[in-house]
Amino acid sequence: MKNSLFKAISVSIILVFLFNNFLYPENKALIREIIAHENDSVFRFTYLFDNFKNKVVENKYFVNENNTSYPLSRIEWIYDRQNCLLQRKQQWKGSAWETTFLIESEYVDNVKQNEKHFSVSNNTEHIEKTFINNYENGKLLSVKSNKGAEADQKVMQFSQFIYDNASRVRIMQIDGDPDVENQIRQKLQYIYSDITGRLDSLIYFDIQRTQELKKQLTLFFYDEATGNLTLQIQKKWNEVAAKWENQAKSEFLYNTGGFLIQEIYSHHSGYFWEVNTRYDYVFDSQGLLQSKIMSQPIYNQWRKIYTIEYSQIENNQPNLMESKYNFWGGNTGEPVENFIPYYFNDEISIMEASRMEIKYTTDITTVEPNFIDQADWLKIYPNPSNGVFYISTQKHNIQSWEIYNFSGIKIKSEINHIRTGIVDISDFPDGIYVVKALTNDNNELKQKIIIHRNQ
Repeated sequence: MKNSLFKAISVSIILVFLFNNFLYPENKALIREIIAHENDSVFRFTYLFDNFKNKVVENKYFVNENNTSYPLSRIEWIYDRQNCLLQRKQQWKGSAWETTFLIESEYVDNVKQNEKHFSVSNNTEHIEKTFINNYENGKLLSVKSNKGAEADQKVMQFSQFIYDNASRVRIMQIDGDPDVENQIRQKLQYIYSDITGRLDSLIYFDIQRTQELKKQLTLFFYDEATGNLTLQIQKKWNEVAAKWENQAKSEFLYNTGGFLIQEIYSHHSGYFWEVNTRYDYVFDSQGLLQSKIMSQPIYNQWRKIYTIEYSQIENNQPNLMESKYNFWGGNTGEPVENFIPYYFNDEISIMEASRMEIKYTTDITTVEPNFIDQADWLKIYPNPSNGVFYISTQKHNIQSWEIYNFSGIKIKSEINHIRTGIVDISDFPDGIYVVKALTNDNNELKQKIIIHRNQ
């Protein structure tokens, strides 16, 4: 656990510095579809957003050689404005969606108090773990993780946070199950510069009984003028020699515009640093990323292994990302599986693929009704739709819904046993339909939906 914890924290710190201006600026159109090529398979991801720009649905499909999409999985997020109350994962089983996992969250004054994780089998929920947050003066003091229901009080992990006078985390300590004897606990100590306030070092300890054992140290170095991270050195503690020894090094180079243009990773062997990998970032004259090139030292020279190309720029956003072999990695130009970094709207994301095609949308809001009274209209998006659309759950808890064609004939209905906003009528032809929904307080809401598959 300790290695994965330390690596996760180290990676998150690097991402903050490396990708703050990596691909393109914020406030751009939202991603509505991604076509991802993985090995010999093609997958299609589609997304829906509410009018607060929250991602509310992700659908994953398998695409066959005839370009026909078959549903595989789905994730749904239900919000109260910016607070995610429920996350639901579903799998397509035979001819219906089956819920497999749930995460429920509770908030007080927009602050998350607890989070419950459920596995679901045969429509029966089984609580797996509960996270309980404790705050004081707006600061997170502790997170307790229970196995099973909260009432069972079977503690799996207990994390505590100690802050300095500038409200920065100074100590993070992680304790495990108190019933397990001689369990190794973890502690992270954050040390900040008195002059710049930036993170100078991060020390990782194992705690055995009451003894703190040094394990790893990470040092951070910055450009004084820009504040950009330029060097990160990781050391391990030699218990016998009682000293820190070099282990790994990461170097970062930026251009005059502040964009990251090179990363070099090395490991320490004997008395010397040995270089492992180099990444080069190439930008166009507008500051948009064109390519990410990975090279390795072969026969004492840097040899290109693969290149990730970003192209088909539209509205300052790349629509196509391709990972290709260079000469020293395989047959030049052939696609190769890779971890492709990209911006999912305003969030940094990574997808494993050899090729990604992205389509964007600026239409995330509902269509104003033009023939239904304002007082009882239902928010639906996207509208027009390809057959799968979303009924807004921000204001209403929908108990059931009915679909009518434009001749007034009911063609589909469903009781909303689980709180969801997803409606799928993709098996009906293009046209105009009317959706009627009954809320938990017996209000009837209506809206039209236009099904048009060539959108």
